[in-house]
This record gives sequence, C-alpha cells and structure tokens, in this order.
Amino acid sequence: MAANSQRTLHIKWVNGRLPKSLNEPFELGARLKAALLDGGCSAVICNTVNRAQQVYAALKPYFAADELDLFHARYLFVGRDAREKRALGRFGKEADATEVKGTQLQLSRPHRAVLVATQVIEQSLDLDFDLMVTDLAPVDLVLQRSGRLHRHARKRPANLAQPVLWICEPEEVTDEVPRFDGGTEVVYNAHILLRSWLALRDQQSIDIPGCIEPSIEAAYDDRNCPEAASDELRKYWVQSGLELVAELRKMESNASDVIVPSPTYPDNILEVWNKRLEEDQPEIHKSLQALTRLSGPTVTVVCLHPDERQWLKPDEPPSIETTRELLRRSVSLSHRGLVWNLLLQEVPVAWQRSALLRHCRLIELDASGCWYNGQYQLVDDRELGITINRLQKESV
Repeated sequence: MAANSQRTLHIKWVNGRLPKSLNEPFELGARLKAALLDGGCSAVICNTVNRAQQVYAALKPYFAADELDLFHARYLFVGRDAREKRALGRFGKEADATEVKGTQLQLSRPHRAVLVATQVIEQSLDLDFDLMVTDLAPVDLVLQRSGRLHRHARKRPANLAQPVLWICEPEEVTDEVPRFDGGTEVVYNAHILLRSWLALRDQQSIDIPGCIEPSIEAAYDDRNCPEAASDELRKYWVQSGLELVAELRKMESNASDVIVPSPTYPDNILEVWNKRLEEDQPEIHKSLQALTRLSGPTVTVVCLHPDERQWLKPDEPPSIETTRELLRRSVSLSHRGLVWNLLLQEVPVAWQRSALLRHCRLIELDASGCWYNGQYQLVDDRELGITINRLQKESV
C-alpha cells in the first residue's frame, strides 16, 4: 500500500539518449547525479535488457560502484535471485532482512543509490524509490512503474519530497511523429506508443487515482487522431492503427495457447520449473501476456562454464541435485537472432527424460565465459548478465 493512495504524480521529460561512446557525457547521468547530490534512491527503468545494460555502463562515471546496481531477467537464475534479494534489502521496506548465500544479511537503505532495471520491478517486488526515471512505454505500464515511487511513508531528501517521474523523450520527433529506440519499437506496439506519448507529452502532473482512467482511455479507446495533428501524424496514426488491428486479430487466434508466467521466482527452483513446464514449451506463443507487448518464442538455456561440466552426465538421467544445479545456471532468452537457432538445437539425451529439463538447451561456455553460434556472441558477464552481440563480418 502506498504511503498516500491519493497523490499528485509530477512529470518531467528528460533526454535519455545514450552517448555514442563511453568517453562522451551522458546528459541523464549528469542530471541524475545533481538530483541525488544530497542523497536519495532512484530507479531507472528501461524497456529492454540491452538498453538497461547500456544505461548502467553509461552511468558508471557518475556514481560510485556501491551506489549503482543492475537488475533484469537475463541473468542466470542464481545471479538473478541474488540481485532480487539485494534490491529488496536496499530499496524495500526499512530494516528488511534479506537472505544472501544461506545467511541472514541485514541490508539497509543506502544514502544514495541508483537501480537500473527492466520490467522485472513493475510488479510484485515491494520496492520504494525517491525518484524514478522511465523509458516511455504504454501509459498503463508507465503508471504501473510509478507505483514504486514514494511507495512507503519515509523521510526523503528535501528536493525529492514530492513524487517526480522523469520520462525519457523519444529519440527524435519529426512532423509530430515520434521515433523511439529500436528496442522499444520491437517490444511495444507502435500505435499504443504513439497514443501514450500524445496522452503524456503535455502533462506536468497526474492526479492518482483520478486521472488514471482518462489517461489509459486516451491510449486504448477508439478515438480518432487529434484534429490539430499534422498530415504526417495523421498518416502514421492510420498506418500504425491498422498494424495494431492486424496484431490483435493474430493474438485472438492464439488466445487458447496463453500461459501467464509468474512475475517472480520463489526460492525453490524446482517449484519454479514445475509451474513453468508448459510455458517453456517452444511451440507456445505468449502473445497475450500483455496486449501491447510484442512477444515471440523464448528458449530456456543452461549455461555451463568449463569448471561446471561435472553436472553433465550424458549416460544417466539427472538426479534431483543435478537438476537443481543445472537450473540454477539457466536463463530464458527471447533474442530474435538466437532463439530459433537454439530451438533447433538438440536437447541433451539425458535431459529428455527429465520433466524439468526436457525443453532446455545446453550452452557450453569457453574459459572466458563466451559462446558463439556463427552470427552472435553470447557472454555470461557476472556484472551485466547475459550479453548478446552480433559479430562483425570480416572484411574480404
């Protein structure tokens, strides 16, 4: 329950464009550092894992190492679990005791800190921030994210006493038509993004809960393009609207295949996979997981470093202990360049007899934590999580 269920959410638009190199200044980083000069805890919520990793790296020159955290779904299970517990201990209710590595470690709210994250903190995690930065997303998701802003009653820095949501501007706006970063346009429907931007761009504040319904209706109802819109905006409104209708029809045809995944993982990893058996089947398309999120197939992979190969026993079905250790090293991937290649990969024979592993693929990392499939490099980076990079073609 928020400290005050009726409140005014203040909105400020900011430049969230990433620098072209880490040697260039990052405007968002400088503004965030200034806002937290006297302390405070901020979340920066990104629409994609790739952008979260890039924003985290771009913020490093502006904050000390212990002031900056990264949390998203593309860590191996064991790493994600530890980071979730750390986030709860640092940004949850005061005096939370969070179990870390089998012990009760008391993590207290830091004087100043920034958590860069993705949608994994939108639901279920009881986190509370003094300031929030978010990529523009469908308006209902933006408002949902803001629920982690001033969530509990606590003393805050004077300049952060009011809940202020910073929303990152579109990458560019031409003839009133916004263009977002490539990842956002892949993840969210273009028409809903357009209407969400139009609904929010002139807002300086939103009364909660009174203005929630009108704001959401502005993005989702059947209204026409604003009369004062430019010709280019009208064209884009119609074009993106037709594409949305086509997507909705496709989603309706797949409605019977929907499985809604749990937003968080419990401590018992075997219980997790029991609940997700159907979800992990590659033929299931989670297109109705959210109306505006454009989803494709996913694949669960187990990533093993060279010193972890003892858990590979090709001649016998995996024991409960082996299964647990393998799943602790697993992650779900949806990267379009990799997922189909991995789905075509044979499941290890011994795993095919395991209810919990039969849909998992194996990735054997080299000594540097890398794996290659020809076009892409996958790296298990303990700090950034799983990174996926397209390999440069060698010049002839």
